[in-house]
Amino acid sequence: MKAYRLLHFLLAASGITLLTVADASAQTTSNTAVNPATDQTTTSNELRLAQARPQAEADADTKAKREVQLAARQKLLTNATELIKSSRAKEAYALLSPYQSAMAGDVEYDYLLGLAAVDSGKPNEAIFALERVLAVRPNHLQARAEIARAYLAAGEIAASKQEFETVQAQNPPQEVSATIQKYLDIIETDRTGKKTSIRGYIEALLGSDSNVNSATSNKQIAVPFF
Repeated sequence: MKAYRLLHFLLAASGITLLTVADASAQTTSNTAVNPATDQTTTSNELRLAQARPQAEADADTKAKREVQLAARQKLLTNATELIKSSRAKEAYALLSPYQSAMAGDVEYDYLLGLAAVDSGKPNEAIFALERVLAVRPNHLQARAEIARAYLAAGEIAASKQEFETVQAQNPPQEVSATIQKYLDIIETDRTGKKTSIRGYIEALLGSDSNVNSATSNKQIAVPFF
């Protein structure tokens, strides 16, 4: 005990404090105690992660569904295009028509629907579909050429002539221009009174040329966009 007191005295004289075992234990406990602020921050981060996880899963599910929808849309449009190119417009119309409530407003869908409708003897339905195209894409020359043909089939001669002339003024490909000129010649013949009826010519031309954007071989002709 005397030795301890002497050591304590010497250390105190040197400015060093000698800790007892109890003091050391208390200090260790104090140093290792959990900081309440740190613990609260950790808990808050964990809660945020837990809350974000369901949202991330929902976003991934939505993305997957969107990809499936896009793939189905592309397949539908591709199949319809192939049918139209194969002069199977009625089949194309039957394929596309059931999706009008869901897809009306989709430019590519409306164009194909209009094209299939006019080639299926449904000019009024073709006009509605192609008007939707032109409402958002007024420079869509293919749609404008086909709505001209639909107007002609519906007996709206003046509207048809105006649309044909609008397309012709844009210098379309030679095959397309030649087809349009046939329609304009028919309209002019009827206007001058050289024929008493335009209907027979319309039916013959619709049957022989399929659609305005086709050459005589029925190969699709892409009209350049302006």
